[in-house]
Amino acid sequence: MNIKLLFLVIFCLFIQACSSVPIAKKLTYEQQNAISTQENVTASLVCNQPEDYYDKDACEYASMEMEELLRKTGWFSSLHSSPKDADIIISFEPPYRKPYYTTPGHNPAVALLSIAIPFWWSENFGYKLEVSCKHCPADTAINTERTGTVIMWGFSPLINISPNRALFDDGNRELQHLKLQLLPVVQMIKERK
Repeated sequence: MNIKLLFLVIFCLFIQACSSVPIAKKLTYEQQNAISTQENVTASLVCNQPEDYYDKDACEYASMEMEELLRKTGWFSSLHSSPKDADIIISFEPPYRKPYYTTPGHNPAVALLSIAIPFWWSENFGYKLEVSCKHCPADTAINTERTGTVIMWGFSPLINISPNRALFDDGNRELQHLKLQLLPVVQMIKERK
């Protein structure tokens, strides 16, 4: 095999990993300090899957994703309580996420051309929840959903210098925004226990 061709293939495989995704905005220091509490709340997760949803297993995946995200808060002793025994009930629909194979990044031609030509597409990020509890006067809507532009380009690392862009979203800022919106509910439960 020609060494130049091999080098080109390795270079293309390396460059195709260069993408830029939007991440949630950074919280202020006051907001970060407010959410750094430790709580002990029991919760019940309820996934409401629409009948016309394209993926029949979406609730199973969404529940695992939501459980993993909520465990990282450090506020829940249990996420598998029955709804009548739980301090809070978290209801949600599976977030709409495009399957990877429908995005331009899955196309081999785009992967090769993205070295020199930028490709972009819109993606949905975040979550939408409904939180209810015995001690709360009303249900609380939590919405961290947003739409962002994913860019696949050889020069994406330069775009990732921006504080609200990254190679991939690790979910830490998403978690902070979720905790910030959950905080009043959790504090109300703590006061009434």
